[in-house]
Amino acid sequence: MYALFKLQEPMLFRGSMEFSPNVRGPKTIATSLILPTPSTIAGALATFYLETQKPNLPQAGGWERDVVEVLGLDEAQLKGPYLIVEQEGEEELYIQFEDKDEQHLVKFSEIVRALQSLDQDLRDSLVVKKKKLRELLEDNHVEFYQPTFTERVGTRLERLHKRVKEGGGLYTIRMVDYSVLRSNKESKKSNLSVAVDICGRSKLFELEKRGGRLKVRRRRKDFAACNQRRRTLDLKGQQIVNRF
Repeated sequence: MYALFKLQEPMLFRGSMEFSPNVRGPKTIATSLILPTPSTIAGALATFYLETQKPNLPQAGGWERDVVEVLGLDEAQLKGPYLIVEQEGEEELYIQFEDKDEQHLVKFSEIVRALQSLDQDLRDSLVVKKKKLRELLEDNHVEFYQPTFTERVGTRLERLHKRVKEGGGLYTIRMVDYSVLRSNKESKKSNLSVAVDICGRSKLFELEKRGGRLKVRRRRKDFAACNQRRRTLDLKGQQIVNRF
């Protein structure tokens, strides 16, 4: 199974950088990551489960142990996140590729195509060496996609009166926009989603029939790349697959 968050606009996925509109300098600029961190997805799922299922509040102590308790992940894992582009009934999966200070999205199907002709030992050696892996992908004409970023400027408001704070308080946010990945930007049947695999039995199965912007689905039987995708991602060693 997998959980997906449907995207309807550019998003701001915060990283570890500090941000506050109440100060001046570099901390007033927030730039989105290319994909949310695993901990962001795990926290969002736990929050959604608490709000909709109304269970008892966790008592484990500590953020990670609380999430494990809320979602029932003692014998399960969340693997991801990755991006799904759905167009005309077809799914295309994109995973994150980090190389030095650059972050790109790569079609999973193209990575599988580039790696499937290699034996297991050679795959293992390649995925540890990002530079060599990138060279292999480039030699096989795998395309590296860079989403666009939408920049918006705002100003700090007084909480009580909802008016501009004296002394300014300007801030800037740069949100990631995946619309460039749509082959047909005008198509009404085109959907963008951030997704995470649910491996093993967990409480997230209780959310399978719920609607809204968060959906929990079973993989289609004809989606043959699902298991292969997990094996390939496990090999990549690029922190794409984490518990959180």
